[in-house]
Amino acid sequence: MGAQGLVHPEDELATARATGKLHVPMVLSTPSTRSLESVAQANGPNSVRWFQLYWPRGDEITLSLLARAKVNEFSALVVTLDTNVNGWRTHDLSRAYARDSRGRRAESYV
Repeated sequence: MGAQGLVHPEDELATARATGKLHVPMVLSTPSTRSLESVAQANGPNSVRWFQLYWPRGDEITLSLLARAKVNEFSALVVTLDTNVNGWRTHDLSRAYARDSRGRRAESYV
């Protein structure tokens, strides 16, 4: 699940610490609140990390994300093919929901 920072102040870092401690795989989504690097560090050494790729439009971005995932020892790739854009959700629209408007962004793209 991406954008965990919308529901918890310690976002994916808390999930990474918990999965590392419990020795269960951590799956980091491309639109995560935190970067691949910070999540890998919080997850700890010898932890199992997978990266869920929402395939970007540009090959340069895709290759950069995959290289960073490899360097940070994400051992599996979960490819998401259903969408790479936000859905048109009337519930979200009626409440003026937009992740970036709440001061949180996807650090993996930084």
